[in-house]
Order: sequence, then structure tokens, then C-alpha cells
Amino acid sequence: MINIHNAEYVAPEIEDYRDQPLINALPLLNSPQDTAKALNRYPKVRDSEKMLPGYIRRHAMMRILDEFLYPTKAHLQLEQMISGMIRRGYLGRNIASNEYQRNLSDVDNVDFSAVSRNAGSAALTTTVIGCSGTGKTTAVQAILDSYNYQAIYHAKYQHTQLVWLKLDCSHDGSAKSLCINFFRAVDDAIGTNYEMLYVKAKSSADSMLGFIARVSSLHSIGILVLDEIQHLNAARSGGASKLLNFFVTLTNVIKVPVLFIGTPKALELFSPTLRSARRAAQFGSLNWNRFEHLSNKSGESEWGRFLSRMWKLQWFKSPTPLTNPMKNLFWELTQGVAHIAVSLFYLCQARAVVAGKESITLQLVKDVFNE
Repeated sequence: MINIHNAEYVAPEIEDYRDQPLINALPLLNSPQDTAKALNRYPKVRDSEKMLPGYIRRHAMMRILDEFLYPTKAHLQLEQMISGMIRRGYLGRNIASNEYQRNLSDVDNVDFSAVSRNAGSAALTTTVIGCSGTGKTTAVQAILDSYNYQAIYHAKYQHTQLVWLKLDCSHDGSAKSLCINFFRAVDDAIGTNYEMLYVKAKSSADSMLGFIARVSSLHSIGILVLDEIQHLNAARSGGASKLLNFFVTLTNVIKVPVLFIGTPKALELFSPTLRSARRAAQFGSLNWNRFEHLSNKSGESEWGRFLSRMWKLQWFKSPTPLTNPMKNLFWELTQGVAHIAVSLFYLCQARAVVAGKESITLQLVKDVFNE
């Protein structure tokens, strides 16, 4: 269902953002405490559910898999990075300025295949790199969702603003598929028909790049997120570098910030030249690592706090306490990868209640992991 919010303007926090409708229609900047509260997701465990038969409780436990998010310092850093990219990108695209329409017309005359070879240093690009299962995509999506509205309509300027747009690179690394996904995502967000208009049977990625640039400019996309960027490495005939250059060029020509998300394999895309590496970290890059097991001077480790919070989500009649041997076993089996830890915890509970047991033992965890 299309959800376009009518713009409500707020007073800007700093002078740079004054008289900038695209920025002033956004929520106010979050403090780290507000960000943690906004991103925190913790499913309910109802006492009445603990008395249900095991096969029913197992369904209630599934909340652990998609309703649990523990914000860390990395989440707070990422939120600051994204909010900064969106606002800095909008500074050069003021719809209240007379230059806006002129700049929009200029986009139609840009040869993107040529200009992408000379991407300058003004690009607002960054990367989030981490191994699979560490929660990169979940974190980014939670931050984007915290903006409440993906699309905002400015009645005074008759302008529809897209605060963010997120695309997934297809497994075959096809540049054309990514271009089609772009138009489809815009259509889904604001109810347009760009896919029908610009995607033809004989359309190539090259032929669609100019249209992507125009739509990005026309709807003031605040940030473009490209997930699973490592799949572009599989693109044939140099398609990966060509497409990568194009999206970086978007930031130079029409000031659309681009956030790349991928596994360490994605680093191969940026490593051939120093210029590519610089582009990938223009706004700072973030290594999205697994949890560290070692405690710091201030007390319990991030891993310990994550595990303690997750461990309270038990549907047993009498909860199983979290012991140091259990912490160490979970670390040994999951190596601090959040997705594996959450999945293992859910599967152990499910096995226990279906088998008529009301606790998680060390042996049960080992058996479930091995199987």
C-alpha cells in the first residue's frame, strides 16, 4: 500500500539546514539514546503462553527470529552516518531554489557513460562490510524504517521526495536486473509506472542509466542503498566496474549519496585502484564485525550483554539460567555471529519444549548444533 506523507516542516538544528525543505521535512536528529530506543526490538514473552503445549509454544518462539534486535555502538555509529549522508546530499538540491529546475534539466544532458570515468572527490559514498549473518542488512533496514515515512509530498512545490531507496543486487550479478529493480522499487514506494515506461525487452543497462539518474533527481532520493554488492563481482564483460562507477557518479552529478553493503568479497570491487578504494570510503566506511568475546575495562563484553538479553526470551515454565559454561559454548559454536546465535537459541528452545523438557542443557545445545 502506497504511504506518502504530507510534509511537515520543523526548525533545523543548525544554520546549514535553514530554508531546506527536503531536510526540514525529515525527523529531528536523534541522540544516541533516542537511536538506541528507536532501534531496540524485543518480543513479548507472555506468561500465559508458557503453559501451552510444546507444539504451540514453538510458534510463539518464532518471534525471536524476526522481532529481536539488540542495538550496539555500531548501530549508533551507522545511524549517525546515514543521517549525515542524507542531509549533506540534500544541501545541493534545494527545491525552494530557482536553480533546482535548471539542475533537473541539466541531468538530461549528461553523458553518464563518459562522466562516470571521472568521478570527483565530492562523492558521498560509504561501505558497510561484514561477514554474512552479522546483521548488516537488518541494522540498515531498521535505521531506514526509523524515518517513519519513505516518501514525503511537498504540496507547496508539488514535489514527491523519496527519503531512501534500497536495492538488492541479484545473485547473477546482472547490471540490467539491478536497473529494473531500481524502477520497481520507486514504483512500489510512490505508485508510479517507471518500470513500464523505461524497461523494454531490448533495454540494456547502459540505456537505462540516464533514466535512473533523472528519476533519482526528479524525486530527490535521499540515500540509495545497494545491498549484497559482492554479487556484482559475478557480472560479465566488466559490468561490475561500469555499474559501480555509475552509482558513484550519481553522487557527483546529482548529489545522491550511495551506501554499499556487502561481505568481505565486495572489497575486491574497490581494490583494483586507489581511486575506487577512496570512493568506497568517502564518507567513512564501517566494518560490521561479529561480537567480541573479550570483556573490556568497563565490564561485560558486548557479546555478553547481547547473550544475556536474548537469554531472557524463554518460553519455559521455569527459565534456564545463563551460566559461564553456556556463554562459552555459544561463543565456540557461533563465533559471535548474531544470526547463528539467535537461530541456535530458537532451535534449542523448540527442541526442548517439543521433547517435553523445560530447560536448555549444554548437551542439548551441542546436539542441536551438530544436527
